[in-house]
Amino acid sequence: MPEKNTTSQTIEELQARFEDFKEQKLVVEVQKKSALEKLNEIKQEALAKWGSDDLDELKSSLKKMKKENEQKRARYQKSLDDIEQHLVQINEQFVEAELEETE
Repeated sequence: MPEKNTTSQTIEELQARFEDFKEQKLVVEVQKKSALEKLNEIKQEALAKWGSDDLDELKSSLKKMKKENEQKRARYQKSLDDIEQHLVQINEQFVEAELEETE
């Protein structure tokens, strides 16, 4: 926060400060309007994509989706592990069969 101005200022200086504040206010109002428009766009996008623009509901949905994805990933990994194990067994049987043929 700027230091307080303890020296006396002329009316012109005070008017200049006031004009600066007015300009700053306008800039902030434009930024606020822009931010609100962007928020509205994001909310509309969330409604269209996810059926809600409620942050808590979206967080809950994301948590559920992550859990489901983890379950799917674990099933996929298990399937690949099972396939790999089965291939190892087949390979072992093949090697045994070849050894029996050469005896």
